[in-house]
Amino acid sequence: MFFSVDIETSNTVVTPGGMLSIGVVAINDELEMVDNFYVKLAYDVKASDKETMEWWETQDLEAQAEAFDWGRSRVFPGSAAVMLQNWVNELKQNQEAYFVANPASFDFPWIANLFQTWELVNPFHYRTLCLRSMRFGITGGKFGSSRGEDEGFPDLKPVVPVLAHHALHDAIAQGQDFINLMGRNLYYGR
Repeated sequence: MFFSVDIETSNTVVTPGGMLSIGVVAINDELEMVDNFYVKLAYDVKASDKETMEWWETQDLEAQAEAFDWGRSRVFPGSAAVMLQNWVNELKQNQEAYFVANPASFDFPWIANLFQTWELVNPFHYRTLCLRSMRFGITGGKFGSSRGEDEGFPDLKPVVPVLAHHALHDAIAQGQDFINLMGRNLYYGR
């Protein structure tokens, strides 16, 4: 099972209390999206950094409200970790779970830290796939960016989320992007 994961944070460095939300889309080995998971976490305003908060101020107001509004349901990080672990384990059953993100180097450390902090087994273990690296490899190093740019490869144009910087919308777009990239892979048996 593949799990397209996106998180939103108030900091660029893994910081307790800095994760705002987690969005995940499960993709089976037939490359079909089969389920999704979304949770907003209780966060610590003190975990925010100035540069990230200035960046958030330039984003869509709806995305900002979703990320920071305390009037909406928020879950304690330990509870969110248990919910995510249970959801992934239920879906993957006896299969391995692969963490997919763009870039994985940002999202995975936050999720790994979440499981470690609450002394839970990370259902992804070390299995990560980076969409940015995949695209970079497929194009021979000519294109590794995201968010709709194509750099002369229109068939590899990344999927644009309905609402950028909303963890679930980003995870869905990444999931479709992953499906599109895997569909091009001759070694995958397609």
